[in-house]
Amino acid sequence: MIAVPLQENLTDIKIVGGKALNLMRLEGVNIPEGICITTEAYDLFLKKNSLQDKIVEILTSIDYDDTKSIEENSEKIRKIVLETEMPEEILEEINAVNYKNVVVRSSSTAEDLPEASFAGQQETYINPLDLESATKKCWASLWTDRAISYRHDKKIKKMPKIAVIIQEVIPCEVSGVAFTKNPVNYEDEIVIEAVFGLGEALVSGKVHPDRYILDPNLNLKKKEIGAKEYKVVLAETGTERVKAKKIECLDGEALKKIGETSIKIEKLFQKPQDIEFGIYKNEIYIFQSRDITTKKEDVWTRGYSDDYWTGVTSPLFFSLLGEFLDVYVNQEGNRIMGYDELEGVKLLRYHKAHAYFNTRVLRDVFKYNPKFSRVKELLDYFPEHEREEMKELPFNALKRLLAESRIAVFDWDGVICNTYKKYNKFSEEYLRKLKKFDKIDLKTLNDSEILEKYRYLYDICLKHYRLVRWGIATHNMGMNMILKKFIIDWYREDPDRTHNILVSGLPKNKATETNLALFDLVKIKKERDEIFEKEFEEFLEKYGHRSYSRDIIFPRWAEKPDLVLDIVNSLLENDRDVEKIEVEKRKEREELTKKVLEKIEKQKFGFIKKQIFKIILFYAQKYIAFRENQRFFLDHQNFRFRKIFLEIGKRLEERGILEDKKDVFFLFKEEVFDAVKNGKADQELLEKRKEEFKEYEHKLPPMFLQGDMEFDEEFDYEKEFIGVASSPGVAEGKIRLIRDIHELHKIRKDEIMVATCTDPGWTPVFLKIGGLITETGGILSHGAVVSREYGIPAVTGIKSAMKFLKDGDNVVLDGNLGKVYLR
Repeated sequence: MIAVPLQENLTDIKIVGGKALNLMRLEGVNIPEGICITTEAYDLFLKKNSLQDKIVEILTSIDYDDTKSIEENSEKIRKIVLETEMPEEILEEINAVNYKNVVVRSSSTAEDLPEASFAGQQETYINPLDLESATKKCWASLWTDRAISYRHDKKIKKMPKIAVIIQEVIPCEVSGVAFTKNPVNYEDEIVIEAVFGLGEALVSGKVHPDRYILDPNLNLKKKEIGAKEYKVVLAETGTERVKAKKIECLDGEALKKIGETSIKIEKLFQKPQDIEFGIYKNEIYIFQSRDITTKKEDVWTRGYSDDYWTGVTSPLFFSLLGEFLDVYVNQEGNRIMGYDELEGVKLLRYHKAHAYFNTRVLRDVFKYNPKFSRVKELLDYFPEHEREEMKELPFNALKRLLAESRIAVFDWDGVICNTYKKYNKFSEEYLRKLKKFDKIDLKTLNDSEILEKYRYLYDICLKHYRLVRWGIATHNMGMNMILKKFIIDWYREDPDRTHNILVSGLPKNKATETNLALFDLVKIKKERDEIFEKEFEEFLEKYGHRSYSRDIIFPRWAEKPDLVLDIVNSLLENDRDVEKIEVEKRKEREELTKKVLEKIEKQKFGFIKKQIFKIILFYAQKYIAFRENQRFFLDHQNFRFRKIFLEIGKRLEERGILEDKKDVFFLFKEEVFDAVKNGKADQELLEKRKEEFKEYEHKLPPMFLQGDMEFDEEFDYEKEFIGVASSPGVAEGKIRLIRDIHELHKIRKDEIMVATCTDPGWTPVFLKIGGLITETGGILSHGAVVSREYGIPAVTGIKSAMKFLKDGDNVVLDGNLGKVYLR
């Protein structure tokens, strides 16, 4: 079947594509005459000219990390399509078309489908010089660099197909779009936008249309008359712009007709519709109808993850940690506080091997924070166009006070003066239970017993999350954001540097304890090598549960001691005195604290402000330490979960369900349990996830998601890079890009390290580097905290720093201003 009239009622999208299929479904609706050149015609074109093998050969030669390679090979494929001879049987169908005005447009088999939307990637040609050439151009539009990249990113391996619509053009007096549900607020009303002439002016967005809103009974609720700067009309070839009248496009009768037709079409499709229409000689013509989303898609952010769940994430760990965070931190915490509007709202999404947080959850929680605490670091979690709105959301003080009282009643441990104390007490009992777990020989257990031990481990970890939900999500973030705001309003001197110093040089926590133990190993290696092995074994006994990443896909120090030996060897040339640095940082903090308090006290109501500031500062410092401590104990549980799932993976490998026991990390935990029970695992899905993990292990996916759409902030750099001022000081030196911990040995003393993010396993290298630049994170990220402790200037949150900076670049890093200057 080479061609089919649009008035026929075909139902196979694979033959006619999305646009043509929707037109064919418009039974009883006035559509312009036309035909669809089917995908079978495209197949015939490829087959008769032996093009498929040529195209596949070009596709396999593309380097998808190189934009130029994609562009050059895209051009090759399109040139082949455009220059190849059209089969005679297709030409006969095309040449039979005889309309005065004609439009040629593509109808992709993937277009208008939520799982693979190619909308906007193909072309439309009005009154082309010849229909054969226009048809080939539509076919060639399958092979734009954008379309090729899209299919590669989506892991679409099937050869794409495309149909072509050749249709009569109606010389419309008025054109427009009608939405059968308001696409902005999703209310049950019809929204109509219209312009004079053809719809091209409206689609381009360059003409301000008339806008009408009708209620369900087709009564006019609201109208706005646009400027309609010009109109687009038909020309001998293509279209042209002419002057438009400065009057209203549609009268009441026309609006009613459009409304009635729109309701009819919605009933045909059984879903709200986005409809393109035109009016000619009082007749309404429909050019396209597609489904619209009836519910606003949530926006997901990687920004929050960059501070609290950094780096690449395996499917298994996402499902494990994600459940703890969603069920016990998010849902249970919100129920306690009485935030009913968040009931049932999903917190997390897994995308391109990274964790994304739902901005709807963040928004509805943050709105209960006072406006003054909504500082830039917090607002950056949201897309740029939402930040001002987020900043100005009304603060519901009454509900926040009620929430605090509910915490005191239903979870006394969550009160700010209790949480850090309760965690210290909990961690002792927690470690005792984990040591008891370690005595179990997992190899001797049957499947049911090992799943019981998973549940036992799961249950003893719950208290950790029931304390963390207050200590990190509420107290740590809240106190530090408020502290930053008070510094801005009351101290008014260099707020970034002031905050960074006031929360550094703090008493030892579990992170600094681990680091000091590492530095002791370095000292022993230098001075008493004969006892190093014994001390090394003792170190692994205490700290072997740690690793360079929290994700359980990566080995722990106890499993791979060479990781620690590499760190020790890399620090042998270090001549910085850790204890001296700590003394200096503590002295600097104490002196600045005294200076800040003295200045605040001299202001109006200074005594009261000073007391408030001291309380906020106390808890900001406490909960920065809390954050580092809980991470130490999180590593403890992750070490044990890794043991359980590796044992399960080993069994699945022995049974031939998995090719390798480590493949278990690429299944969600529910899929792991199903594989144990049913003896099956989806190998194709496993391979896809492994490829995706490898691709995004050392690069960042986009910051935001909405539905299947990815988007990022627009930014560009020349000589100046702007991020977050995270640790004070200025450093000048050469750049060293570090993609993972295995490259840390490359760093030379006083070089400036650039990384996507850092984790506790990276900490010792901070004594060697001259400064730190990270692509992600803010003032509370791991890299920021450690940099402040060791007096290393740091700028975090410089997007795509790994792309724009190169090894050997000379830069000036200003940790006071949050800027990096390229020499």
